[in-house]
Amino acid sequence: MHWLQLEVQVGSADAEALGEALQAMGALSVDYLAAGDRSVLEPAPGETPLWPELRLRALFDPARVAEDELRLAVAATLGAGRQADLQFRRIEERDWLGAFRASLQPLRVGEGLWICPSGTRCPEAGGIALRLDPGLAFGSGEHPTTAMCLEWLAEGPTPGRMLDYGCGSGILALAAAALGAVEVVAVDRDPQALAATTANAGANDIDCIRACRPEALPGALRFDTVVANILSDALIELAPLLCGRLAPGGRLALSGVLASQAEALRAAYAPWIELSERRQRNDWILLAGFMRD
Repeated sequence: MHWLQLEVQVGSADAEALGEALQAMGALSVDYLAAGDRSVLEPAPGETPLWPELRLRALFDPARVAEDELRLAVAATLGAGRQADLQFRRIEERDWLGAFRASLQPLRVGEGLWICPSGTRCPEAGGIALRLDPGLAFGSGEHPTTAMCLEWLAEGPTPGRMLDYGCGSGILALAAAALGAVEVVAVDRDPQALAATTANAGANDIDCIRACRPEALPGALRFDTVVANILSDALIELAPLLCGRLAPGGRLALSGVLASQAEALRAAYAPWIELSERRQRNDWILLAGFMRD
C-alpha cells in the first residue's frame, strides 16, 4: 500500500484555513514546514518563529481522494485568481511510518511519568512508562500544544473523570489515566484516532479509557476535567458543549491556539468560565480555568 503526499506553499495567513480544508478532504496528517524542511513548531535556538510563507505537507489515502479533487479544494480555499504550486508524491507506507516512529523519543511528563514511543526504553529506572504508538493519528507529545496539555495535567490535581476532546493518538487520555483519572472519555471524528487511542490503552493495560465519536458521547455525563487540543475555530464553536460538560468547579484546558487568537477564545468562553491561566510555547498557547459553581 502507498500514500499520496501533497505539498503546497502558502502565505502564513492562509495556512490554518488550508490545513482545515485538507483535513476535511480526509488528510491523515498535515505538517506545517518552513524553509529547509524544518517544522514551524521547532525553531532553532535563539530564533524568532516568524514565517511569512509556509509549506503544508499532507498525507492522503489515494483510494479515497484523487489529485484533481485536492487541486480543486486548494483553489476553492485560496480563492479566485490565486495560484499555488502543488506537488504530489507517492509514499510507501513502510518507509513513511518507519521514519516517523524512528524520530520519536521518550518524553517526561511530571515526576516519574514518561511517554515512551513503541520500541524505546524508559530512561528512568522505576519510572512509569506509557507505551505510545501514534500510528496515523496526531499526538506524539512533541508538539508544543500537546506538551503544554501534558504539563497542565501533570501539575494539577487528580483528573477525576476526564473528557479528552480531539484525542488523536490518545496521549492525553493515557497520561490522565496514569495520573489517577477514574474514567476518561476520548472523543474524535477521525476513525484512525479512535483506533490508535483504543490500541494504546490496551497496550498499557488501561481499562478506564473509552474512545468514541462526538455523537456517541453520553448526554448525561459531566466531567471534572476537560481538555481540548484542536483548532481555534472548532474550540470557539464547541464552547457551549465543552462548558456544558464540566461539573461545577471542574477544570478546562484549551490548546491548539495561536497567541493572536487568545482574546477571541476568551470571549467565546466568558459566559461560563474565565480562562485566567495562560501558558505559551513559541507562538502557541494554552488557556485554562475553572467552571463557576
